Amino acid sequence: MAVHQVVSPRAKKVDGGKEWDFLKDAYGRQVYETTEEMLARYEAAGVEVEGPLANHYGDIFYRTVQYRGLVLADRERNFYHDSDFYAVVWDEEKGDTFQVEYATTRFSTYDNRCSVDATDEVRAKYQALQAKREQDRRDEFAVNRAFSHCITIEKGREVEVFKGRKVKVGTVGRVFWIGNSQYGLRLGIATSDRKNSRGGNKDVAWVAEGNCRVLNPAQYLGDKELEYDLRDRKDLVERTVAKLQEYYGVPISTKTTVALTKTQRKALEGRDGARVKCHVRTANAMRTKGLGSVLREKNGDTFLLLNAKGTRLAEQLGF
Repeated sequence: MAVHQVVSPRAKKVDGGKEWDFLKDAYGRQVYETTEEMLARYEAAGVEVEGPLANHYGDIFYRTVQYRGLVLADRERNFYHDSDFYAVVWDEEKGDTFQVEYATTRFSTYDNRCSVDATDEVRAKYQALQAKREQDRRDEFAVNRAFSHCITIEKGREVEVFKGRKVKVGTVGRVFWIGNSQYGLRLGIATSDRKNSRGGNKDVAWVAEGNCRVLNPAQYLGDKELEYDLRDRKDLVERTVAKLQEYYGVPISTKTTVALTKTQRKALEGRDGARVKCHVRTANAMRTKGLGSVLREKNGDTFLLLNAKGTRLAEQLGF
């Protein structure tokens, strides 16, 4: 079985003002071709027709039979007053599905039928298509999540002022404060590593959050938050970088850009895996740059435990 729709001889138009002698079909509609002519027309077109059939009213009718072995589902659309019934059919040429409406409650279609009869081969192709679409949806979600993660301004991230009047465009600093104001979110950024006598940032700038953007956002693609989403998928990383380039309007590098002093580079050069043994001031300065966390042992040794960003920077520098 497949899609079965009632057919009848076609209605004849008036030609040149002359009225033809009309025949009547099973539903009382005027026609100009006989049933035999109609069957011959469908046979010439290669369309299967079943009948004659009779409904419970005693009406005699014929039905076309189409899409044998290709119907995957029989579904219904419900509206306020009426409903439409349609079949989901496999298109072998396009490798996709399409819909065929075969009945409705808007007028008489009660003798139309549909039955799901897709072959195992067709079902397998449809399942493969559904699996591909689901994977594409997951990939798109992963790219969007990675993109959002990279451009989100957070404490500890380096940002660049790209517009505005009060703070010079091009100013770069690390975010140490995020707060609300009557004009929206504002940021406090440290433009250097210098500290005052109380341990606070000495060189700071206060700027609207909308005037800043994350500096080198692609460096955060290796963060632990995205480990499951990207799963070492280079294609997803490339798609995310392309989306970042479109958003920023400039080429985006995947390298981690952090300015290191000679002392910090020397400490990072002697790392042992994720552990970097260094002076407490050096460790705290590198922690401030978002490279890891500080560990103080009982014997007085200080270590910087590198995070994903710190490890990636060390690898890029060849340490």
